[in-house]
Amino acid sequence: MSNESIKEKIRKCLNVAAEGSGAAEGEMRRALEYARTLMHRHGLSEDEVQVTDDPQSHDEVAAVADALEYKQEHTQSIGSNLSNWEVTLIHAICELVGTVQWYRNGRTERRNPETGTLLFWKGKTVQAQRLTLYGPVEDVEDARELISEWQLTIVALARMKYGGALQGSGRNYAEGFASAVYSQVTAMRRKEETEMERLAEGGDLDLPRLAEGTDSAAIVLRDRGSALALVNSVNLMTAKKEAGTKFLEDDCGIKLQKGGKRSYGGHYDPSARAAGRADGAKANVSHSRKPKLGGGA
Repeated sequence: MSNESIKEKIRKCLNVAAEGSGAAEGEMRRALEYARTLMHRHGLSEDEVQVTDDPQSHDEVAAVADALEYKQEHTQSIGSNLSNWEVTLIHAICELVGTVQWYRNGRTERRNPETGTLLFWKGKTVQAQRLTLYGPVEDVEDARELISEWQLTIVALARMKYGGALQGSGRNYAEGFASAVYSQVTAMRRKEETEMERLAEGGDLDLPRLAEGTDSAAIVLRDRGSALALVNSVNLMTAKKEAGTKFLEDDCGIKLQKGGKRSYGGHYDPSARAAGRADGAKANVSHSRKPKLGGGA
């Protein structure tokens, strides 16, 4: 067996532990022990066989992002005006998907739900604000579907408990629900940032370690592999957002300006808002960024 073949075999053993993809703790430990045995037998150091343990370069990440197809896709507000809770919800979903951004240009159009049937109220068509999502094709489509599902779920809960979601206590309930969903998403992002800091210089996982004869070696390598995957994922997410902005400006001729502040005046029912936050906190926002709708129905 050639020296390079031996190195490759050792790398594969280390990958089993580093990735931790379904391997039991005992299997991870045995893989590390076998890797150490081979290294000792053939006089190889960790530096000579260690798998790549650096995040992907900026150029590598940018190349992946640039190779994707980007698009714009429209969705709508529930009413003729875009509610504050809908803005919060859309921000939450875009943050959850990670690669999609949005804007509105103040255009009002006929409300046209997913069924394609126009809605009427007192003999007139219901009006809605046009909202535009942009980013990678599949991500934009996912975000649009999620926004629509969340809107309808929140409206259904607010209507059941307070008679509606666009004014009065029902609106406060919807605001509470959306803010709780947004809080969950931002908490996920903070957790990711903490994990990334562990991999940074001086962090717990800044150097690969093999703890001789202990289970902790497998855990260290597994955690480092997970942290590296997270760093690459977040960096790619950022690159996709940058590419989406470039697509909007270069291909669509649209350069966005920062919007104004939102107004939170009007009726305020603290108990309804608290009820909304309680139900929103129960909503299942998964780390896979494919949330299942929930809440205290």
